[in-house]
Order: sequence, then C-alpha cells, then structure tokens
Amino acid sequence: MLPDGGYAFAWLLVFLALGALSVPVAGAVFPRLGDRGAGLAIPLALTTIGVVGYWVGRLAFGLPAVGIALLVLAGGSITAIRRGVTVDWRRYAEVATVFAAAFVFLIGVRAVDPSVVAIGGEKYLDYGLLNSLSRTDSIPPEDPWFAGERVRYYYGGHLVAALLGRLTLTPPAYTYSLALAGTYATVVSAAYGLTGAIADDRDLSRVRAGLVAAFFVGVASNLVTPVRVLAWLLPGGRSLADAFGLPLTRNGTETVAFGLDAFGYWDASRVIPGTINEFPLFAFLNGDLHAHMLSLPFLVLAVGVLYSYWRTPVGERRRRRLLAFVATPVLAGWLAVVNTWDFPTVLGLTWLALALAPATPWSLLPRRLENAVDRRLERGSPGRSLSVEVARPLVAAGLVGIVGFTGVLFVLPFFTGAASTGGRTIAFVTDRSEPVRFLLVHGAFLLVACRYLLSRIDTGPETLDDATIGLTALLVAMCWLFEALAFVFVVPIVAVGWYVIRRGRGGYETLLFVAGAGLVATVEVLYLSEQAGPGRLNTVFKTYVHVWVFWSLAAGIGIASILEGRSWPVAARAAGEYVRVRTASVAGTTTNPTTAAGVGDGGSDEDANANADAVTGADGGSRTHDSDADTASSTRTIALVLVLLAGLSLYGGLALAEHVDGRDALSLDAREEIRATAPDEAGAFDWLADREGQPRIVEAPTPPRHTYGSTDASGSPPPSRAVSGASTFSGLPTLAGWTHAADYHGEDLYWERVDDAETVFEGSDEERAAVLAEYEIGYVYVGPNERAWYELADLEGDPTLEVAAEFGEVRIYEVEVEADPEETSRYR
Repeated sequence: MLPDGGYAFAWLLVFLALGALSVPVAGAVFPRLGDRGAGLAIPLALTTIGVVGYWVGRLAFGLPAVGIALLVLAGGSITAIRRGVTVDWRRYAEVATVFAAAFVFLIGVRAVDPSVVAIGGEKYLDYGLLNSLSRTDSIPPEDPWFAGERVRYYYGGHLVAALLGRLTLTPPAYTYSLALAGTYATVVSAAYGLTGAIADDRDLSRVRAGLVAAFFVGVASNLVTPVRVLAWLLPGGRSLADAFGLPLTRNGTETVAFGLDAFGYWDASRVIPGTINEFPLFAFLNGDLHAHMLSLPFLVLAVGVLYSYWRTPVGERRRRRLLAFVATPVLAGWLAVVNTWDFPTVLGLTWLALALAPATPWSLLPRRLENAVDRRLERGSPGRSLSVEVARPLVAAGLVGIVGFTGVLFVLPFFTGAASTGGRTIAFVTDRSEPVRFLLVHGAFLLVACRYLLSRIDTGPETLDDATIGLTALLVAMCWLFEALAFVFVVPIVAVGWYVIRRGRGGYETLLFVAGAGLVATVEVLYLSEQAGPGRLNTVFKTYVHVWVFWSLAAGIGIASILEGRSWPVAARAAGEYVRVRTASVAGTTTNPTTAAGVGDGGSDEDANANADAVTGADGGSRTHDSDADTASSTRTIALVLVLLAGLSLYGGLALAEHVDGRDALSLDAREEIRATAPDEAGAFDWLADREGQPRIVEAPTPPRHTYGSTDASGSPPPSRAVSGASTFSGLPTLAGWTHAADYHGEDLYWERVDDAETVFEGSDEERAAVLAEYEIGYVYVGPNERAWYELADLEGDPTLEVAAEFGEVRIYEVEVEADPEETSRYR
C-alpha cells in the first residue's frame, strides 16, 4: 500500500475541483468549441493560479495568493453563469476521467522511483527552485545557488507547484512527484478535450480523435525503438539497417537492436548528433520537474485560445480582439515566466492563426483602417486575390508585434529582472540533421501529416502536372546541394498546408501541422547560441517539445479522418489517374482531364468523392470494383494505423518494465535515495530545511567536473553525489552552487563567489568573517565533499562559528558573530 496515498488523493481532488470551478469561465472563453471549453478547464484554472500568484505574490506569496486566485475563478464562474453561459458538465466528467487515469498512471510511475538525484537530468535545479519557492514570502524567489540574488531563470511552473503544495499542506519532498503527475495528467486530458472539440467541428469522432491525441502526447515515442526492434527481429536486419545508416548503438553501447536486454530508456532521446530529441513520455519517466514540461498544459491552452479565435465569426469583432489582444498576450507572457522558449513559439502560432483564419487579419483593425486596407487591395480587381494572399501574412506580422509587446509588458518585471546575463546570439546552423536520423525522430508524424494533407488537395492531372514534379525535383536538388535534406520532409508540409487552408480544404489541424513543420525547419537554419549547451543542442531540445505537442493534436484529427475514410480515396484515385493519363498521353491516346481529376476547383469533399467514383479504372473496372477496392484499402489503412500505434508503444512498454524492475517499496518522497544511501547528509539537509525563513548558507560549490554528480576525467566520482545538496534539499540559498549559476548570473561573478567560498573554508578567521558578513551567511555546511576538497583546520577552530547540528561526519556551523563592516573592507 502506498504510504503517501493521502497526498496523492488530495491532489487529485484539488485538480478536479479547480477544473470544475473554472468550467463556466471556460465556457465563456470557448463558447464555440464542442465541449464549451470543458477540456481546457484545468489548465485555465492553473493559469489563473499562476498569473494571480505571480502578481499578488510580489506582496504576499503563498496562501494569500492562492485565496485571491480562487476568488477570481469563483467570481468569473458566477458572472458567466449569470450571463447564461452554457456549461457541459458531462463533457467535463469525461475529461476528468481521462485526467484521473493519467494522474494515477504517473503516480504509479513516480511511486516506484520518486528520488531526486543529481545525475541524469535537471532534478537538482528543479527541486532547488521548488524548495526556494515553497519557503519564500514574496517573489521573485532568491536563487538557491546564488545567495542574495533573485532567480535568473524561468520559474512559473514551479511557482504553481509550490502554491498547490501550500494549498494542500504538502511538503516539497512530496509536491515534486505530485506536481509531475498533475502536469502529465493535465496535458493528456487537455489534448484529449481540445482535439475532441476540433473533431466535433470537423464532423469526426471526437472520442477517437481525442484518444489518439492523448496517446501521442502521453504514451507514444519516436520511431527509434520500433525500428531497432525490427532490426533485431528480422534475419539480417542489423546489416540492412546499417546499410541505410540507421544508428544501432549509442555512444558505442549496444541498444535494443541487439536484443531486448540491451534496451536503455535514454537511447531514444539522443538520436540526432549534437541535439536532444526528448518526447513527453521520456521526460516524465526520467522525472525532471523541468520548465519545458511544466509549460505544456499552458501551451495547449494557448493552442485552444487561438482555435477559439479561429472559430469566432467575422462579425464578432470585439470577441476576436479580446482573444487576440488580451487572452493571447496574457498567455504568451505567462508562458515566458514558465518557460521563456514558449514565448516565440506562441507568437509564431499566433501569426499563423491571424494570417490563415477565415477572418482577415485587418478585420481586427479599427473600421477606418480596415476600409483603407480594403481600398488599397482594390476590392474586386483582377489582382486582388494575389494581393490579399500577400497582405495576410504581412498584416498578421504587424499585429503579432502588438501581441508580443503586450505580452512582454504584462510580465515586464520578469523580463527586466529574471533574464539571465551572458551573451546570447542568433547563429546559423552548420551541422544539419542527417535525413535518416531526422526521420527516426519525426517520421511517424510526417507519415500522418503527408497522408492527411494528400487527402485535402486537388490532385487531378490538371494540377499534378510536370511543373509540380519539376518544382519537387528542384527542391530536392537544392536541399541536397546545401546539405539540408531534412527540408525535403518539412517544407512541402508548410507549403501544401498553407495552400489547402487558403483553398478552404484544411482546418485548424492543418495549421498545427504547418506550425510544427515551420518550427522544425527554423531550427535547421537558426539556433540560439548560449552557454546552456554547445551549438544548437538546447534550441532543438526545447523546440522539439513544442513540435511534439502541435503534431500530437493534429495527428489526432489526421488519424481519425483517415480511419473514417474522409477524402483519402479522392487523392488516391486522382494520383493513380494521373499515372494513367500520363501513360495514355505517351501512348498517343486522350483522356478527359476533368473527369479524371475527380475534384473540381473549390468543390466539396462529397462532390469530389462522387466524381472519383465515376472514374473508370485503367482496367475497365466499374464503380463496384472501386467500392471493393475501397473496402480493402480501408482495411489496410486500419491495419497500418494499428501497427503504427503499436510500434510507437514499444518504447513505453520496455521503459516501464525497466523502470519497475527490482523496485519493491513504494513512496512519493523525493528524499528516498539520499536517506537510504547517505543518512547523515539527509539528516543535515532536513535540519536545514526546518529553519525559519531563508537564512543563507555556504557549502562547497560544485566543480564543473562533477556537475550532475558525475565522475571526472579520471573516472572518480565526488565523495558525495549530493553536490550542492544542502541548498537543493533545503531551499536555503548557498553562496555558490552548480555552475548553472554561471550561465544565469555571469561567469565572472560566479567564479568570484567560488573564490569567496574557498576563503570561508580555508581562509584566516578575519578573511572568513569578512566574507560571511558581506553575504550575510547564517550557516556553514561541512559534509563529505567539503572535507575532501578543503583544508578545514582553521574553520573548525574559528571561535565565531558554533556547531549547531551534527550528523555523523556532517557538521553545520552557525555564524555567531558579525564582523565590523570597516574591518571587513580591508579583506575585500
């Protein structure tokens, strides 16, 4: 029995109650969605808590901020109900069921291995931020690895987790795993709800579409694992895979391509050299409470807000303006606080939505300006169509500038205070993705996108002509010439997707395919050069998660449409008919292109299907023959989809089996491992965590050679893997922690503090007193790393330091005497 089940049950109830409280508000924001916004109620509630907590927390962080946020939600819901907003409680119950299932699943995953460890991710950074926020009285919080300075990192998701922890009276050690489970369940249920709502509008099965989207965002992996398993199963499979350049090892180590026993759950996340290619399931299994994962529910909410804009009629100008210039900037700004990488992504998605929505972007302008644009475009003139197509993205770009500016203003204190120092520049990519590895990462989504988009275009002989083939060949040649073959796979999605939307044959799901492809293409050209990672590592890492979300939602619609046979026979027959027409042309015969096309310019899907059914096959077959072929094709399609989904599930099955192997006890306590392997340090960390307020401490700064608790070049690990553990596990700010702090506060300042820490441990009493006074240090921590890296004789004899607590060889000294400022200046 899970001893911490009470906390889990309380969090589940709180999430569902918050969602229920915000359902009427969601109905007001998303009135034209099939579920009246019920699927987005939980992320909407979390956004309200986060935004209110961010602003109120500058004065009083904690329960006061949570209380005001709840009042805002309750007031908004009461107002919505009084104004007659329709609420779909049945659909919310459906979404709540999906949420509960996902929440229980990840609670089970975390209960097997809840520990926060230094190696294998950013858990120490995340846990340190959570602990700091859990004990602060106001924000921005103090940096746990750079005492006396505010956090220079995005922390909005951790802020929400800390507030929920306070609301439920949950210690941070348990909040960590519960916040992970809540985030996972929120993004899975939101994907289910939003995709189902889009499916409603497309007259597709909302349950099927929603479940597929939830599967992709919460369960699916990339193609690496199924392809490697095939290479292992098939005779000669590894040789064939090697001939095609498929990577069968990682860093020289065998993978599942050599047998199931060789499976490693990290292998599928490091595919394209010099990049990180994570997908949500990997990240949640790995257990990082990191910003790029915490932002996902809010990103799905932003997608929903822009879909609400897309669905709002042209005549409802006021509502469209509120969605575009109020709701979207608020979400974009909030996402910057949660994960700044989301900010440009949301602006890009906004640009696409404004440019491609049924309503023109200039219809958001004042009437006088709108009329001026219309006059400029010469309504009714022969060239108006082209002028409109050029004006749409240009005007949308200008409006997005307003959205971005407003978003920055909304969270201006974050941008002016939390933005880390250190040079950041936009650089050009020189080492682009290899096509085979690129397809292993994105191939499943690309397959769905291409299959779906082909069903939306008029591919008759009059449109699929030699010019089209020539342009395609030119694109391939150019990409080959510039060593950018990945563009061959994504540029057509952008072009075709844009085309079918403007022809009225593609909906919002097509825009999401375009958005994902555009992001992938962008990071094949540009990246943000920074200290957080070499080359484009961090840019691809953070951007690919956004791509995964966009394409997961779109894939839900795409696969539902394919399974229901919507329009695919049109494209399939037309493509085959093109070959027949070309063959007949070469043979000197003629064919009626209008009949062969199967589609007419601007015709409906039903008309296109009727025309396609009228086409006689090359073998003289009848419509009955076509009907039989359709049945067989439908069966093959269903089989292929099932095979694809099963293949994408292989990673999850193998990873979960590896995750639970040999684990017996169940817990949600993040301190589980440190308590089992280093009880003396764990006791000291707990003692520090129990101090009132946020007294500052000094512990050994983590050397770069041991960041993440890893071994150095000689293969030697640090004496304790809990590097900078005192600050991380207690939330008390240390003089200098991990070298991450150098990335955020600047190299010079960080290494100056490292020298000051050395002075504390090895300097004279006078020099030590000067440093302790300058940084207002309250405690000095001495554990295994401090004893191994410093000579402590002078420190242990310092009369101004008193042993406040002792746990085996671990000692905590309390600073008793403050140095005279005039005296300390001599040593600075």
